[in-house]
Order: sequence, then C-alpha cells, then structure tokens
Amino acid sequence: MEVDASRQSRRCVAIAIMRRDRASFLSCVLFLCKAAWCKPRLFVTLIPSLAGGGSGMAMAVDRLWWSGTDEEFFELLTKVVFMTGFSRSVVEKRWEAFRGAFQGFRIEDVAAFDEVIVEKMLEHDSGIIRNVRKVRATIANARTCLELRSEYGSLQLFCESLADLGEHAASAVLRKAFALVGESAAKTLWARLSQDQSTK
Repeated sequence: MEVDASRQSRRCVAIAIMRRDRASFLSCVLFLCKAAWCKPRLFVTLIPSLAGGGSGMAMAVDRLWWSGTDEEFFELLTKVVFMTGFSRSVVEKRWEAFRGAFQGFRIEDVAAFDEVIVEKMLEHDSGIIRNVRKVRATIANARTCLELRSEYGSLQLFCESLADLGEHAASAVLRKAFALVGESAAKTLWARLSQDQSTK
C-alpha cells in the first residue's frame, strides 16, 4: 500500500510539473501533508524523490515521455491505424476531413457511433479514406479508450504505464488493446509516444 501511494504521489507531481498545472501540484502537496500526519514512514520515503535530489523524481519525469489530452492520444492512435497500408501523404492531406468525420476525436462521441453513421460515412464523400475495417476499428478503439480511461484515470497515465514495460512488451500491450494495431502499427505508435516532446 505504501509503495503504491509513493508511486502515485511521484506520478501526480511529475504530471503537474510537466503540464505546469498548479491545481494538480497543490493537490499533491495536500497528499504529502496527509502522509506526514497519518503515515510518517510513507512521508519519509517520498521526501528524497520529491525534493529534487533523489533519483525517484527524475525517473518519474523521464517516464512521462508523452504528454497530451485523451483526445490527442485517440487522434494519434487513429492516424497510425489509417496510415498503416496507406501513403502517409494521402492520410495527412485528408486529415482535416478525418477530424470532421470523427467529431474532433471526442472519444465519447465516436464511441457512440452506430451502423447508420458508419454507412453514411462510407456512402458519402466525407473526404476520409473510406475503409470500412479502419472506420469500425476507430469506433472500437474509442470504446477501448473509454475503458482505459476508467481504469487508469486518463490515457496519459495509461501511456505512462507503458514506459515501465519497454518497447517489446509495450508494443504487445498496444496490439492486444487496440483494433487493427498490428506489429508495424504498434512500433510506430510506440515511436511516436516515446519521442522527445521538446522537439515538437
């Protein structure tokens, strides 16, 4: 229990720093105050990593190699799925149409798509690549994203959990979790998630 709480605290402080989120940082300070009052031993284990001198905080920050909203993750995932087997330039050229067709990649909206909407997307010239398997996979992936967000709290935290696994194991998780994410797509997604965000 104490180890889990320690990791949770380091994680939320790291996210607050990465996002410059004052509210999140203050909530972590409150957590530390409670730890000092109720669980002194836990508080002592947290101090070295949160003070900046220990390796725990550096490790937590290093693992946050991708940072973004749930919608940004879902958009990235969808782009990787559609780029597999198609020219990247073709997909990029039509991407604004994708944003319109998939409701700005609002996960709840896409997860609620039914067959009537799918048929309309495929029948009319919506500007997207009209591949029925990829369209249906996107809807399925939206529903998976909702489940992961419920389990982890956010897709940011789901991504952080992958960093502990390494490329091979993380790619396996991505293949298992998401529709039409095979070996190639999983490696591409991992590469996009693990790249240095400061270069964007």
